[in-house]
Amino acid sequence: MQNVIITGYYPGAIGDVTRCHAIYYYENWGFDVTFESQVGRELSEFLSRFKEGAGVFMDL
Repeated sequence: MQNVIITGYYPGAIGDVTRCHAIYYYENWGFDVTFESQVGRELSEFLSRFKEGAGVFMDL
């Protein structure tokens, strides 16, 4: 799998990052839906305040 670095917001970013986190932490540490919902909630709150050009948001 090739790594792709995307900077800035794009449609689906919250879902993509949440999905990657949920799969990784489930497979390696057995985390459940409570972790996935926390990641999605906190990332949503972060991106609602994100200003393009004022910081860095990277999705791999």
